[in-house]
Amino acid sequence: MYAGTRARVVTPDGNSEEFDILAGVMQGDTLAPFLFIMVLDIALRKAINGREQDLGFTLTPRRSRRHPTVVLTDLDYVDDISLLSDSVEQAKELLNRVESECAKVGLRLNAKKTEVITYNILPAHPPLTTTEGTVLKEVKDFKYLGSWVNSTEQDLKYICKTTAGVILRIEISQQYNRYLSKNIATHRYVRDWSPVKVSWDRMLSGL
Repeated sequence: MYAGTRARVVTPDGNSEEFDILAGVMQGDTLAPFLFIMVLDIALRKAINGREQDLGFTLTPRRSRRHPTVVLTDLDYVDDISLLSDSVEQAKELLNRVESECAKVGLRLNAKKTEVITYNILPAHPPLTTTEGTVLKEVKDFKYLGSWVNSTEQDLKYICKTTAGVILRIEISQQYNRYLSKNIATHRYVRDWSPVKVSWDRMLSGL
């Protein structure tokens, strides 16, 4: 699709000579994120390949033939992926399968940004490693899609802190708009707008 793509740099002094695009996807292309999601979804499907019962996290145990086991293997939002399993051994197999399938389409795991959290698992369990042997960092809590997974209290503190910052910015913006509206109304019929420009320093110092 991007074979033979060429580009040039537009500058105030003129355009540069054309050069070949040898890697990456064209920036600003609305099709790029859609293609990424499609490729990643296919890789995840192939990695699991009908083995949800063996690799996933059990939400509801099997009660009868009419009520089979309900499992969850992954939570995905663009490139933020969370893999879930019942045991460390299953998690390692699931992770390695996902790594293997993603590598086939040019996607690789960033081990430095990947973290592991466990529940009801003995502390002496073997570490979770990538296909290249990198040991993943195990933490007690981490943030996923803006929320802390393990601590509701910490999550609420973060939300309150963020909300307070937003409210403060809104209040400053409102004061700015009121001041600006007042000065523009005062000098509406003045052709020389220098009085309005001079008042910027006074306005900023008064906030």
